[in-house]
Amino acid sequence: MGRWIKIVVGSGLVILLIAGLFEIAGSYQRRLWGGKSRFTVVSLGQPTIIYSVDPAFKGVGVKLILPDDLMVDTVDGRGTWKVGVLRPLEKKYGKAWLIDSLENSLGLMITDKLPLTNFWDFLGYGLTTFGIDWEEVKVSETYLEEGTDPDGEKVLGLSMYWWKKVGELFFSANVASEGWQVSVFNSTNTTGLGYKMARVVETAGFKVIRVADTNQKTEKCVIKSNSADRNVWATQLLIKKWSCRWQENKELQEKEIELIVGESFSGWGKP
Repeated sequence: MGRWIKIVVGSGLVILLIAGLFEIAGSYQRRLWGGKSRFTVVSLGQPTIIYSVDPAFKGVGVKLILPDDLMVDTVDGRGTWKVGVLRPLEKKYGKAWLIDSLENSLGLMITDKLPLTNFWDFLGYGLTTFGIDWEEVKVSETYLEEGTDPDGEKVLGLSMYWWKKVGELFFSANVASEGWQVSVFNSTNTTGLGYKMARVVETAGFKVIRVADTNQKTEKCVIKSNSADRNVWATQLLIKKWSCRWQENKELQEKEIELIVGESFSGWGKP
């Protein structure tokens, strides 16, 4: 009897070990950061902070502090809200909604939200930020302008100076140095969506060479490249960022990508 118990227990441990190995392998495939691009995360708190590190700039990172009364144009028709109330709204509408809303408003590419749930992203972020010196940037008077909401209450929005600064703070050096070019096509009826997506892509270090509308309809998004660039890290960065479908375009040159924005992003134009 004791022998059979040992066999059962031993078999159970082997199964658990195998299952664990499969989970680790699956987690690696699902990771959002590949190790070469900028890694940017948001931490909801008092205050809300965006941390960003670029492996090309070792030992230094950007710590962007957002004021609670900064207005954010959230997506999917859920209105304009102050940063200070994003925490309860994120619990209601989800992490993807939060990240899309911040990208839509701030014009920068955000990898994930703290705490990180993917083991490999958690490990990579921990190793990359260990002992780092954070350059603290406050979205203060320099990058803000005061306005008034429909109720007559004073609110804060981003000024023209922010749009000059965001590209300096959050570009990915490896993307920029390799000369990747992107054409952005809007397949929805949402006016200006292509330019909003292009702004985020360009801030990340890609050179946007064209923004236009297209009749090629898609539900989410499509990334097109030549077959040789399909699995290259920069192409995979965009594919994983928005869970895009890849499609071959034999006419595209090396390091040239097309991004077709689909209907699921039409909410970016509905504050």
